[in-house]
Amino acid sequence: MLPATYAYTRHLLYCAAQGSCAEGLTAVLPCQWSYGALAGPLMASLPADPVYADWIRMFGNADYGTLVDETTGLLDRLADPHDDRGLQRLARVFDTSTRYEVQFWDMAYGLPASHGGEPGKEHALSCAPPESSTT
Repeated sequence: MLPATYAYTRHLLYCAAQGSCAEGLTAVLPCQWSYGALAGPLMASLPADPVYADWIRMFGNADYGTLVDETTGLLDRLADPHDDRGLQRLARVFDTSTRYEVQFWDMAYGLPASHGGEPGKEHALSCAPPESSTT
């Protein structure tokens, strides 16, 4: 497993196991959003390769968009808009997941890592434990 993938999965697992339900949802949301955003426009012209066509169909359809909307709605209900510290924690989790998601896609396309390193040789971002978890 490449360093960016390892770090990303450790981050997701840590947030899901040690964080609140809102933190776990926040951690996976950038992945959910990016898959739908990438696959949706490709639905208009599916490739001949069945592997790619199946991936696009799975993540580019309206049902998947509904799943992302439901996840976002659940997160909106779980997050306390009056808890500034909790919202800051969710923002950090989301930002970390987004950075890992960008590194993951950069790596998949063989592009230099977004922070300037070679693909597959990224320096993992730290997966620091939450300052305060509600689990």
